[in-house]
Amino acid sequence: MKKNNLISVLIMGFIASQLIPFSDSIKAETVSEKKPLLLVQETQTGLTEDTLTQIMTEIEQAEAEENIAGILEYLAPYVITSITVEIDNQKITTFVEGKDDHEGFLNDSFKKVKGKKVISSYTTTKINDSGEMALLTRVRAREVDTETGNRYLSLSTDKIRFAMIDNEPKIINIESSGWLEPISDQAQF
Repeated sequence: MKKNNLISVLIMGFIASQLIPFSDSIKAETVSEKKPLLLVQETQTGLTEDTLTQIMTEIEQAEAEENIAGILEYLAPYVITSITVEIDNQKITTFVEGKDDHEGFLNDSFKKVKGKKVISSYTTTKINDSGEMALLTRVRAREVDTETGNRYLSLSTDKIRFAMIDNEPKIINIESSGWLEPISDQAQF
């Protein structure tokens, strides 16, 4: 009989111990209640919308001046670009890899285009929480005159990916897609 009473007391003690909330027996605090051991001053590093706007302004100025070095300055050494253009119901895709190939591509492009005028342009920017990577999307309409005397309306969407490389903002990838539509000499924008 004593053995059964002892077992009953142990079982009841076990059940009672399970009913006592842990917060009463242990000092519990939420993560937000913990005090930091070391205060660190937070500074803004990495990519910001202002930085990207400034870079794109400088690139567009270099493009207008046909300053290839001014454009290449912001490209990562391993940058990859894909350009898809639709003209006369045909799609043409070109891939350019590395800074050297971009230099040649830009040089050829500047020779073929004799005039260009931006009609409309806008951008959107998405930056990851750490500020290490960003996606800038630019939609741009332009009037383009070629070396052969043809005029085109060009509309493109450019997805430009930036990353911090050695603590400097660099373009690591560009995806450009758009179309060219021949326009008459009388058309004005």
